[in-house]
Amino acid sequence: MKRFFDMHIPAVLLVLAVFGLTGCNEGSAEKVMAQKAMAIESADECHLCGMLIARFPGPKGQVYERGIKQNMKFCSTRDMFAYALDPEHKHNIQSVFVHDMAVNPWDEPGEDTYIDAREAWFVVGSTKKGA
Repeated sequence: MKRFFDMHIPAVLLVLAVFGLTGCNEGSAEKVMAQKAMAIESADECHLCGMLIARFPGPKGQVYERGIKQNMKFCSTRDMFAYALDPEHKHNIQSVFVHDMAVNPWDEPGEDTYIDAREAWFVVGSTKKGA
């Protein structure tokens, strides 16, 4: 009987380790899922330049950074990239959102059409005006 347990101890330890690691991962998955793009309010200011975001057409950006519960809103994707790619911040960025302009009118992007910026396609050199 002792030989049976000796042969199965590694398998039992592996199963326990998998359950233990799965439990640890649940909190971080819930934390990331809770990070959603928020509606732009009329008084919201760009985190980078301080301009009122709602005054400008075109796509806006939002960023969540590790250690900061509140999201940071930006008046343009250009300002969002300037912040998110800055060496001081880029390693702490958790989530990045932009308007999906394939389904939005340029002058009034919808608040329910934010997408993950890491999966979005970006156009460079457009004649469209934004912030």
